[in-house]
Amino acid sequence: MLEQKLENEKRKLQGRLDLLGRKLGGTPSDIPQRRPYPKVEPKFRNPEDASVTWSGRGRQPKWIIELLATGGAVDDFRILEGAS
Repeated sequence: MLEQKLENEKRKLQGRLDLLGRKLGGTPSDIPQRRPYPKVEPKFRNPEDASVTWSGRGRQPKWIIELLATGGAVDDFRILEGAS
């Protein structure tokens, strides 16, 4: 019963959004999309598991935090140019 109520509410809201879009002269495809970001290559590699990498963006992964806590520096885990 709750699922049916949620589905009905969802349908009503979608109808209102479609109506507003038509009033403003737009279609659902006119909604701005996120711009595509280029692929970011990894810059750091976990020395204990070479398959685990980090690009340097966003939150630091747990393995970086743990290695920094033991006295390491972020540059100690940097992937050298030309090395895969």
